Amino acid sequence: MPLVLLAPRLAVTGTLLVQQLILLRASQRAEYLADVIAARLASPASMADALDTLVTGRSTHSWVLGRRRFTDPKTVIWDQFRSALAAVPESEKERRRRERVRGQIQITDTHPPAHLRIRMLQGLPAAEPRVTLSSAQEAQIRAELASDYTRIATQIDDAIGLAAS
Repeated sequence: MPLVLLAPRLAVTGTLLVQQLILLRASQRAEYLADVIAARLASPASMADALDTLVTGRSTHSWVLGRRRFTDPKTVIWDQFRSALAAVPESEKERRRRERVRGQIQITDTHPPAHLRIRMLQGLPAAEPRVTLSSAQEAQIRAELASDYTRIATQIDDAIGLAAS
C-alpha cells in the first residue's frame, strides 16, 4: 500500500470502529428500553422473574436436550423442560446467577448482561400488569400456538436423531 493512502485508510477505519462501538452501545440501550416497556405491560417483577428463569434455566435446557435421545419419544419435550426446571434447587439457581455475574462484560456485546437487566427491573417501582389475560384468552392463545409447539418439538427431535415410534 502506498504511504500516501495510509492516513486516509486509518481515518476511515477509525471512523468505522467508532460508529460500530456507538451502534453496539445503542443496541444495549435499546434492550434496556425494551425491558422497561415490557415491565410496564407485564410488571417489573414478572419481567425480572422471566429474565432470571432464562439465566438459571440455560444449562437445564442444554441438559434436557443432551438426554432427549435417551427418553421415550412419546414424552413431550416441553413437559421435560418444565419438570427439569422445576427440579432445579434454589441453591443451584443461586450458583448459576453468581456464575453469570462473574462473566466478563465486553464492550462489543450486543446485549447487556442479564444480571444488570434484572437489577434495573428490580429497581423500577412495583406496578400491577397493564395487560392481563382471562383464562379463556390464555386457552385461545395456547390453542393457536399448539401446532407451532408440536412442529418445533418435532424439529428438535429430528435434529437430535430421535424418531417417534
